[in-house]
Amino acid sequence: MIQQDPRIVAYFHGHSHRNMLVDLSGHGYCPILDSGSIALGSWNLVIKKSDKIEATSYRWENTWVPWRRVIYPLSRTSTTSNT
Repeated sequence: MIQQDPRIVAYFHGHSHRNMLVDLSGHGYCPILDSGSIALGSWNLVIKKSDKIEATSYRWENTWVPWRRVIYPLSRTSTTSNT
């Protein structure tokens, strides 16, 4: 269902307590984002723009610091990553 519905541009999963930014565009799926756990020191900032989703993971290192940034085009065809 997720793969066939173009209205679904991202799937937010939040129960595994693992920080994940997973690109499944090569398989025709939208990205899967899991913020992890604030108790374990991670969260994601997600910004949806007209042509892409920008996701930045933050982790605690005596302050909140960005540690991974991924850009998902809404076309589900390619991904740009800055790690």
